[in-house]
Amino acid sequence: MSNKDFIIKHYNCKFCGKTHEIKISKEMLEGRNKYPFPYVFLHDNIKGGEIRELLTILYIDKEGKIRGQEIQEVDNDNLFSKEQLVSIVKPLVEEIERLRKDNLLFKNKIEEARRKDF
Repeated sequence: MSNKDFIIKHYNCKFCGKTHEIKISKEMLEGRNKYPFPYVFLHDNIKGGEIRELLTILYIDKEGKIRGQEIQEVDNDNLFSKEQLVSIVKPLVEEIERLRKDNLLFKNKIEEARRKDF
């Protein structure tokens, strides 16, 4: 994918005070059943000489704008809570199901086109 297939957003983390560049695939914005959708990423923060992982969930609307955020410090012994896993996995499963349906639709169209050629 080239850069034209992505939108680039800049997110200022209120926890670590840094600005992060976020690249969101334009495909992720299309064909969703629900907006805003969660976009999850990890980044580091150095606090008191210790490196901490921050789990960041950004809520992206249909136009690609950031509409909300959640930030949680990650406990390295227990990387994700059950709620965090559900918030990460659920949109991924929904996206996989949407792609599976699209794939089936395209396969059917290809088969139909092949039958017409014979």
